[in-house]
Amino acid sequence: MNTKLLTLLLVLFAFQTFCNAQKKVALVIGAQNYSSLPPLRNSLSDARELSKTLKAKGFQVETLLDPKTSREMKDAIIRYQNLMRDEVGGVGIIFYAGHGMQFEGNNYLIPTTAKLELSSDLDDKCLKMNAVMSVLNATNKSLNILLLDACRTLPSFSRDSEQGWTKVNAPRGSIVVFATEAGKVASDGNGKNGLFTSKLLKEINEPGLNINEVFKRVKQDVYLESNEKQLPSVEDNSIGGDFYFSGVATNKAPVVTPAANKQSEVIENKQPFIQQKVEPNQASAVNFLPGFQPPSKGKAVVYFVRVTVMGLIYSFEYFHQDKYFAIAKGKNYVRYECDPGQQLFWVSAQNKEFLTANLASGGTYIVIVDVAMGLGKSRVGLTPLSASNVELINRVKELVKSEPPAYTPPEKVSEMNIKLRSFIDEKLNLYETTLKNQKVFKNISADMAIPPELLK
Repeated sequence: MNTKLLTLLLVLFAFQTFCNAQKKVALVIGAQNYSSLPPLRNSLSDARELSKTLKAKGFQVETLLDPKTSREMKDAIIRYQNLMRDEVGGVGIIFYAGHGMQFEGNNYLIPTTAKLELSSDLDDKCLKMNAVMSVLNATNKSLNILLLDACRTLPSFSRDSEQGWTKVNAPRGSIVVFATEAGKVASDGNGKNGLFTSKLLKEINEPGLNINEVFKRVKQDVYLESNEKQLPSVEDNSIGGDFYFSGVATNKAPVVTPAANKQSEVIENKQPFIQQKVEPNQASAVNFLPGFQPPSKGKAVVYFVRVTVMGLIYSFEYFHQDKYFAIAKGKNYVRYECDPGQQLFWVSAQNKEFLTANLASGGTYIVIVDVAMGLGKSRVGLTPLSASNVELINRVKELVKSEPPAYTPPEKVSEMNIKLRSFIDEKLNLYETTLKNQKVFKNISADMAIPPELLK
């Protein structure tokens, strides 16, 4: 047997053995049928579904449904603490779906029979978040994950009361995840699960994602599906190595968070050359190698190249239709794989430069990124090359062979696709308006693919 393959199998076996031996404990609480507060739709379903999923992944799970009093919740928290107190290197999860609120800087979990008439009722009848935080502190030799899907609209005790949670700092060795930002209200969802929990269930079942990648995807999924109204908050103070809910991928490359929902759905644009679906530009080894690398099977590849040092300090942002995919500055290049067919690329500087394309499968294309300077501002231009541009192709080859392409970390790509959503929509609308005014954009035609012999 090949020595490298044998080594890989032994590593995977050792990892699996470790995962099986690692203690994994979960406390899952769902509160739905309130007697004095508005009932919730999905808390019990959320708790049951997550309990089932965690059990299948080897967790020892206690499920508490519709706790009537704060005492019931506190006792369950203490049982969790007793299981995790002396554990080293384990993983513990506390999940709560139900009503919760903040008052005078404190957060509270609300049991189902609590009748809140005075502010003092919060301390008397609800579980103060401080109790949960003290348990996380007491068990910090393991990774603790606190998941709170509990920010709902509730009556206020004073004119100055705020909705949602107040911000908390994750204790050492823990990750605290709120279904939405501090002071905001979370959706209870329209399906069988709440919005946050439905995305959590989806992502923890994805193989090859570590805990940080899971929460990044959950944030993006929730933000996009809520039309940018709900953004989960993750406070990460964990220590140590990665934790994988569903195992490590054997062929794991750097993970690019998929452009969820809005990035992957149909672009409602009547222009025929805009491809109907944008797939993520998956990271692979060729994206880190110098020299021209052929595209993956069934794909095309575009090299965006800045061959001069003009505008060295200015960064340009690169977009494929409605997806941000890179940022780069100075004399460098960006390598980008995508589906063949009709596409739209654009680059953002002081101006926005659009480039239409009709790419052939297996084709390698080169686009010169021109820089124009004036009054401390930079403007960008895009010029596609053909096989006849031999002198420029030779200049590009010198650069491409001498260094690897510019690299934008996957977490940065994911963050910017969320942050720039309104900006992207605005600029695509600008593109459509400009096109209606008979503007003709530069275009990459299929026959402009550079022959392989010119790239050697």
